[in-house]
Amino acid sequence: MLMSASGEPVAAAGDSFVVHMDREALNDYPDGPLRRDGHDHAFEPDREIAWTILGKIRPQIGHVYGYRLETGR
Repeated sequence: MLMSASGEPVAAAGDSFVVHMDREALNDYPDGPLRRDGHDHAFEPDREIAWTILGKIRPQIGHVYGYRLETGR
């Protein structure tokens, strides 16, 4: 679904960025290519990034997406 991203690299929680998506790749909603504004929810360099998508739906759905990396044991 994620095609690309644009804007400055995220440097801190609260930063914004743009993602370009295509939901048709999921075969669930024929909406074609989309541009969504993301808002960084959590950020720790080389450790964690989490964000919400600011979409057209009001009120916002509020889903948080992200990754947290952990060192191997």
